[in-house]
Amino acid sequence: MKKLLSMLAITVASTVFAGELAIKGNFQLPRKPGLPPAGWNRISGGKGTLELIQSAEGNSVMLSADAGMRFGIYSQPAAAKAGDKVKVTAFVRGEKVILGIFQYSTPSGTTAQRQTVTATPEGKEVEAVFTVNDTNKGKTDRIRVCLLVDKDGAASFTNVKAVTVE
Repeated sequence: MKKLLSMLAITVASTVFAGELAIKGNFQLPRKPGLPPAGWNRISGGKGTLELIQSAEGNSVMLSADAGMRFGIYSQPAAAKAGDKVKVTAFVRGEKVILGIFQYSTPSGTTAQRQTVTATPEGKEVEAVFTVNDTNKGKTDRIRVCLLVDKDGAASFTNVKAVTVE
């Protein structure tokens, strides 16, 4: 009976959580102020500011882009393959918001997809769905979720999640 209950619990847990990718979207404190949250990195080439703040919804990361530049962060890698549909959701306050994914193959292939989403100063749940593609150098085996603000934009991101969907 114990074995049956254990197997049932594992089956239920894997069904509920099977599609969620581990991207650390609850934003734990960074190693030092001004750095991205633990498990996240700055996207190279952009200029702006980053701040971890407390909000009613939980820990948030506030991104502000400098004039003429996009600015953003990307998550730790999560397993994915071509054909997977990945839905990225977040509670966002602000403007000029972009959600995206970087797609990686071994060896060294990288491509990106981005979608501009509409947020509000009061905040709202936003989402974008991406179909994972292979890179020009091979089969995609992992992705990273990207959070960006466009030129002169500013937004806070809270409760970021990525799930594979049918």
